[in-house]
Amino acid sequence: MTSCPRDVALDEMRKVGAPPARVEEAKSALPDPIDLTRDDDLLGRFGLTRDQLYDRLGASP
Repeated sequence: MTSCPRDVALDEMRKVGAPPARVEEAKSALPDPIDLTRDDDLLGRFGLTRDQLYDRLGASP
C-alpha cells in the first residue's frame, strides 16, 4: 500500500486552481491517509491522479 496524506491532495487541488468549495468537498470525502491504489477512482472524482500525488511525494518513475 502506498499512501499519501490528504493534505498533499488538497494542496495539489489548490495548486491547479480548484475552487475552494471543491477543495472542502474533497476534504470531507477523502480518507486520511489516502491509499493511492484503493482510492484512485475517488481521486479522479476530484480531478486528481495518483501519478500527480506520486510526483508531489517525490516518487521516481
